[in-house]
Amino acid sequence: MPMLADLVDAVIGVDTHTDTHTAAVVDRLGAHLATAEVSADAAGYAQLTGWASKHAPGPRTAWAAGGCGSHGAGLARALAAAGHLVIEADRPKKARRRGGKSDELDAIRAARQALAIPDPAQPRTGDTRKALRILLATREHATKTRTATVNTLKALILTAPEDLRAQFRGRRTAAQVRAALALRSRPGQPVSEQHLRQALRELARQITGQDATLKTSLKNLRSLVRAWMPALLAEPGTGPSAPPSCWSPGPTPAGSAPKPPSPPSPPPRRSPHPQAAPTATASTPTATATPTGPCTPSPSAGSATTSPPSPTPPAAPPKAKPPARSAAASSATSPATSTG
Repeated sequence: MPMLADLVDAVIGVDTHTDTHTAAVVDRLGAHLATAEVSADAAGYAQLTGWASKHAPGPRTAWAAGGCGSHGAGLARALAAAGHLVIEADRPKKARRRGGKSDELDAIRAARQALAIPDPAQPRTGDTRKALRILLATREHATKTRTATVNTLKALILTAPEDLRAQFRGRRTAAQVRAALALRSRPGQPVSEQHLRQALRELARQITGQDATLKTSLKNLRSLVRAWMPALLAEPGTGPSAPPSCWSPGPTPAGSAPKPPSPPSPPPRRSPHPQAAPTATASTPTATATPTGPCTPSPSAGSATTSPPSPTPPAAPPKAKPPARSAAASSATSPATSTG
């Protein structure tokens, strides 16, 4: 796949924020040409596209905007509607900002990063995906709020008077919520208990409403996923409330070959244990003067030739001591000396 530098004349990197956007024009070789700051609204988007066309060295341009799903969502929609190529740039981490921190430097980094990546990512678009993102965000908020409300309810029950706490002891959360809904304040009770009963009843009302909200959001998510990607509902471990990272562009084609299993890992290697040197016993044969290796001819009288060296014995195991050899065996395997 060709690099982005082979397809465009310039890249405009944009560092997006809530109220303003900072843009930097970089040519196809990465040289910084110009910088501008505009407001984060429709007028600012129009001003930015006109400014980029004046400073770009050619008509072929691409936009590398950060935060296309948050601060740069409006700019990404406006650029895509105008027919521009939009690339989603990653926001640099603090550890990677070795050259300092400024909006201009971040915009230049975004443009140069788009030029360096072989396959830059484009913003995820589509009305159904946007609706799913909204439903998932609200569902996550409702889930966290319900968890915090239940924790507050249980904390108040824990410190309640014993006669009131006995009504909740040993019950599940749903039963405790129903019991809290039935609480009423009576005359003559301490003021702290009256407020406690009112607080428990109000918390139970909130939990009941949050349960209804979560049930409705799950129903809406299931209908959207069934219309957009029905194969996801049949996958084990996933469903309509699965995180967006589990979503693929489409269902897996029927009849596709499954992924082969990974080969088993080899068993771990163990180092050999050191073996003790053999000791001489009654059953152990003693060394003799006769060599055990290949026979070598004896040198004749008056000759100066020597016998060839004996073959090298095989290497001993690691950390193993060689067996003890007698002096007779050593003299038998050593090279013969010349006689004169």
